[in-house]
Amino acid sequence: MKKAVKLLSLGVLLATMMVGCGRTGGDPSSQTPSTDVGSGSDDSSKTEKTLVSIEMENYPSPDPVKSVDDVDLSSVSIKLNYSDGTSASIPVTKDMITWSDVVNGVATATVTYEGLYTTFVVNI
Repeated sequence: MKKAVKLLSLGVLLATMMVGCGRTGGDPSSQTPSTDVGSGSDDSSKTEKTLVSIEMENYPSPDPVKSVDDVDLSSVSIKLNYSDGTSASIPVTKDMITWSDVVNGVATATVTYEGLYTTFVVNI
């Protein structure tokens, strides 16, 4: 009985795979386009996109601050660029930033997200 169920399941799986492979031969313009189950807004499950770069999108105010702790991050954001050509914007938080020493009244902020980084400077 178990063997028959396995063979039946295998047959159904193979038949499903054959149907999902599309049509061959004939005039392509006369064929009805196929609709894949799961297509639409869930395309990310078919092709996994990878974060390829980040860049500053909105910077903090250029006005000098007393220390790096006084930098207003409320409007600071980075742009995430993905391998499929899409992008997204996220806010920068304090825990994403590593500050350099202040040199000549300027501190450099290194923003790190998922192993990638970008920088901006602040006047102190």
